Amino acid sequence: MLIDIPDAGIILVSVLAFLGGLVTLYLYTKIRSSDGAEKIAPTNQERIDFYEKELIDMKIRLDIMVGLKASLAQTCLRKKSSR
Repeated sequence: MLIDIPDAGIILVSVLAFLGGLVTLYLYTKIRSSDGAEKIAPTNQERIDFYEKELIDMKIRLDIMVGLKASLAQTCLRKKSSR
């Protein structure tokens, strides 16, 4: 199988572009993190609390539905086995 090896210039440009991307990513994260910890606005905190409560309620409802489904399946099995 023949392999075409690119010129040294192409390899150099590819490596430099990759390293440039890494440096850019590093600088972006440093600049972004130097802004300090972002404070959550009170309205956002209220939304977070609301949706957290909604998720808890939904989880409780789901657990109840699963429990009812299991008990219904057991009742159906008992009826079939008694016949």
